Amino acid sequence: MKKILLCVSILFLVLSVGCKTDNKKNETAEELTIAEELSPGEIEFREQKKRLNYQIVENIKSETPVKAQIKVTAVFEDSIHSKGDLDFILLDIYIRSKSLDVFENHKKATVIVIYLFESIETAETNKEKWIAMLQKGPQDENPKFSYNESRLNALQDAGDNIKSRDEIAKERLEIYLSSKNISPCQLYEEFGSYEIDNIHKADAKYPDYGLKHGDYVSELNKESKDRILRKHSIDDSIYIKTVVYGTFYCK
Repeated sequence: MKKILLCVSILFLVLSVGCKTDNKKNETAEELTIAEELSPGEIEFREQKKRLNYQIVENIKSETPVKAQIKVTAVFEDSIHSKGDLDFILLDIYIRSKSLDVFENHKKATVIVIYLFESIETAETNKEKWIAMLQKGPQDENPKFSYNESRLNALQDAGDNIKSRDEIAKERLEIYLSSKNISPCQLYEEFGSYEIDNIHKADAKYPDYGLKHGDYVSELNKESKDRILRKHSIDDSIYIKTVVYGTFYCK
């Protein structure tokens, strides 16, 4: 029951952001992954998709008088394969596939099958070693998910010695700032040193507070931040990375 609720919840999330489809007869596997112009509601969904970074390697359609099928093979190359991420990928592909107008005698697919693999090599040479699958038949109210538990466990064991994305990002920041002769925590402390002073300056200039007070604090904070970045010859993108680092690792 919990699994059904999870699937329905994820499906609702995907549907709520509104994925557009191109209703042309000549759809290809590549066209399923083309990013279209985003509405504000799609941004969060697309950022999640970008993070997961999967790839469609094969899209096969077949048709009989009573059935129109789309079979998709996709690859998700990562050191971590959580079922939440796998469900998200499968549903993204499903939503893009279910309304495609690519058949002669059917307006849309009556059967959709999606296989997800951990590498292109496995997808091409070991079809039985899929890690997750989605299938939706004409009698199914919602798509059904299946997982190759033994394969996922094997990948988990193999990935125990592989660093996570967070660990890699942490080390990269430390190495980069070391080349600037400053540690992440020292830089984090500098970024936090001006906030109270800037608030006091705004208090003096706008004692009644309000929007002008807040705007002035933001203006002063930006000037202070930019001054520190110039002082250490650091790119602006390092600011948010340092703040995140400091939140978790600096006292």
